Formats: sequence, C-alpha cells, structure tokens
Amino acid sequence: MDVTRRALEDLVPSFTGTVMQVPPMVSALKVGGRRLHEIAREGGEVERRPRPVRIHEIEILDVGPGPYPDVSFRVRCGKGTYVRTLAD
Repeated sequence: MDVTRRALEDLVPSFTGTVMQVPPMVSALKVGGRRLHEIAREGGEVERRPRPVRIHEIEILDVGPGPYPDVSFRVRCGKGTYVRTLAD
C-alpha cells in the first residue's frame, strides 16, 4: 500500500494535542544524573518513561513517490517534544 498525502493527513489528528512520547536514547535528558546520549554512546540503554508533550499543529508539505516516500512536514509543538520521534 502506497503512503499518500491523504492517508497522512487523515493520521494527523491522532498526533495532535497532548500525546505521550518516549524520549529517544540520543537526547540530553538526564536519567540517574547522566545524559541519555552518554549512556547510548557507551552502548547502554535505560528504560525511559513516556512523557506528555503538546503538538499544536502538523502540516504536511510534500510527499514523495513510492511505497516509502520522503515526507516533508512542519510541526508547531511545545518544549520537550522530540520531532524525530513523531516519524517513528
């Protein structure tokens, strides 16, 4: 099934508002006094709890061709949001 602009636009409402997000290991967030990216660089991983973040708006700008297209989008969000994590 190809990913279409319409399909992505239909999904946008489920990503807006207050959503729970797990911080990525490659982040500056501290756990036990150490930054996650330092732990990740050493090959480690720790449990990260989901945190509430606020997504005000997502605008789909462009969708490339094919079943796994490159997608350009603009996000208006609150502090602490990891935009890369939205794409996962």
